[in-house]
Amino acid sequence: MRPSARALAQSRRASFSMTEMTVASALAALVMILVATTWTTFGKPALEVEARARIEQEGILAVQSLACDLGGFLADLPGRSGNLTAASSNIYQFTGWDVSHPGVLLLNYVGPSTSPVLTVSYQLQGSVLERTDYSTGVITPAARYVSAFTVSTIPGNPSQIQISITIAYSYFGSTFTFIGVSPS
Repeated sequence: MRPSARALAQSRRASFSMTEMTVASALAALVMILVATTWTTFGKPALEVEARARIEQEGILAVQSLACDLGGFLADLPGRSGNLTAASSNIYQFTGWDVSHPGVLLLNYVGPSTSPVLTVSYQLQGSVLERTDYSTGVITPAARYVSAFTVSTIPGNPSQIQISITIAYSYFGSTFTFIGVSPS
């Protein structure tokens, strides 16, 4: 028994011809090339901008924290604030720093005559720059993604220190360097 002409025509149309497969594959490849080009044009730069913004944000946070402490500001407990003159009983005056330990910055404050010297330190723990207030035991991350932290006095000027913080994220990195001036 032979199939009818109509049955033969239907069975031939149920499959794809080689020409149709070639055209479909070429169109799929073209779409993939367009997607890859779009990603390279728009996606990759967006990730680079995000990485650079994260580095800048962490640098700003670290510098702001250091600037507050170098200005004599201690904000760990209510009623305990600092400024350059110890005029009242709850003022903690900045007295100086200690940079004798590599990679560690120690800031010293003195309060009323009966209170002990308060010390705040900055040091790198892994990839986090930590601020530690030894009087309260509070440890605060000042910046993340930190790969280097150095502190040194400026030669010939012991009333100034140079602080360098290197932050690296993804394939990018940036070094923030600033000069701390003793308020006294």
